[in-house]
Amino acid sequence: MKKALVALTLAVLTACGGPATGPSFKTTANTVFTTGLNERGQPVNSVEAISLDQDRFYVFTAWNQIAPGEHRYLTRVLDADGQAVLSDSQKLPANNVSATSVSEFMLNKYLYKPGNWTIEVYLDNERYGERRLKVLPATN
Repeated sequence: MKKALVALTLAVLTACGGPATGPSFKTTANTVFTTGLNERGQPVNSVEAISLDQDRFYVFTAWNQIAPGEHRYLTRVLDADGQAVLSDSQKLPANNVSATSVSEFMLNKYLYKPGNWTIEVYLDNERYGERRLKVLPATN
């Protein structure tokens, strides 16, 4: 009887194309560097360079096609020597296919060195983006 039931289950699965699977999600991330956010939490500008005279900058990421469930994003900042100098990790809402994340980073002109920094963006420990940010020396 068990053999007949197993054979019947296999026949149905084969005829139906296999077990049902969820939709295929191809997550994408669009990252912008900005010097501020407006009242809706959106970037006020998009910059490719900042000065160490500034007290902070933001990494704004728009996530699309996120699979259902809770996720964690990580933004990691590497200086010109490749050393991790800043990072931010937070949870994304579990109920949206699209979401935004914002990481705010404070700058210290006495602690950080100018150069071409690398910003990496991860979702659930998988890297989704890497961009360069030119960090200019402080003038005062």
